Amino acid sequence: MRCGWMLACVIASGVFAGEASAWQVKPATEVPAKAREEMERLVRERQNAAATAPPAEATPPTSTEPAPITWTEPEFESFGAMLTGSWTSGASGLLMHIAPVAVEGLPNALYCEVSAADSPRAPFRQTVLALSRVNGKMRLTTWEFRRPGGRIPSATWSWAVPVAFPKVSAAEDLIGTLALEFNSGGGSYIGRTPHPYPTGAHGAVEMTSELLVRNGVIELADRGFGPDGSQVWGPAAGTRTGFTRTDLGMQVVLKGGGLASVTLPTTLSGDMPKPGDMCSVHYTAYLSSGAEFDSSYKRGTPFTYKQGQPLIPGWNALNDDLRAGMIRRIFVPTRFAWGSAGRTNQVPPNTDVVYDLEVVKIETPPPPPPVEGTPGEAPKLEIRPAEGGGQSPPPVKAVPVPDPK
Repeated sequence: MRCGWMLACVIASGVFAGEASAWQVKPATEVPAKAREEMERLVRERQNAAATAPPAEATPPTSTEPAPITWTEPEFESFGAMLTGSWTSGASGLLMHIAPVAVEGLPNALYCEVSAADSPRAPFRQTVLALSRVNGKMRLTTWEFRRPGGRIPSATWSWAVPVAFPKVSAAEDLIGTLALEFNSGGGSYIGRTPHPYPTGAHGAVEMTSELLVRNGVIELADRGFGPDGSQVWGPAAGTRTGFTRTDLGMQVVLKGGGLASVTLPTTLSGDMPKPGDMCSVHYTAYLSSGAEFDSSYKRGTPFTYKQGQPLIPGWNALNDDLRAGMIRRIFVPTRFAWGSAGRTNQVPPNTDVVYDLEVVKIETPPPPPPVEGTPGEAPKLEIRPAEGGGQSPPPVKAVPVPDPK
């Protein structure tokens, strides 16, 4: 079902931004310095993430490093920088995150993720946006994932660490839905669908979409129309849903070779584990394809292990600082997971995995019971008389033994 640029956002929010700006077509303008810095930071992280890696099992010959992000035109890179970042729609309670990623067969690609502000771990919209030029105009095409509901759980939060975006092929994993053609002017871009697109969403038979991007602001509007041409959903004409930049304070750790973690700011308690402490963690595990292969939640009990216990190398490398209440996602390339051997009936050979973690508690085991006596000395033995009045045992009577023949 075609869902447009942000249909789910607009329907979920029920609030719309102010009047659209007037437009004069001009050449592309200079990208704001802050937006360009953010783009350059994300690109550097992806290109340099493979520089160093923690000790782990030998890399299988078939493992691959992250592909580089490619831009075919400077204007695409500049526009991508304006889109890149975290965005909030304010009163509607929505979050949107956009970051450049590498997609096989699709240059100029960005990953877009949308969630409710109070549920950042559960995005309800995941798309790939790709820039191209058609008949001299810049075009943004939305691509949906060929997955149930159009969602791929292994990609969640990869906007914060694009090096961890799963390997995706445009030909095998994505399907194009609609396109917007852009004009630029006054430091802004505005894009509209050149014609209505068919849809079956929420009683509409066709839809249109538009997107305004300027310094620190994104405004968008998807509108659905019924068989008689009347609008059945979306913002009123001349209004759009507005987003402004925000910062969730995510803590990102890169260990090299694609090994990374993203930690959500939460209220923590207790200390980090010491060697021998017991860690209790709930988790859900995904293959890079997005398929779930393990979950402690479904078993109804957290996974408990001793700190320092050998687990997959990626888990040990990224989780030495756990604290009760922590919410974290770790991205583990195959070389730091099960490698070429895989995990029977769960993880195919040479497969990257992703874990969502929620730390339940960290406990120090009780000390062993004390031993009587001074530390370092052997325990004293108490000699008591034998039963029978305390008399000495009777003497042993010697019995002669004949010589063996």
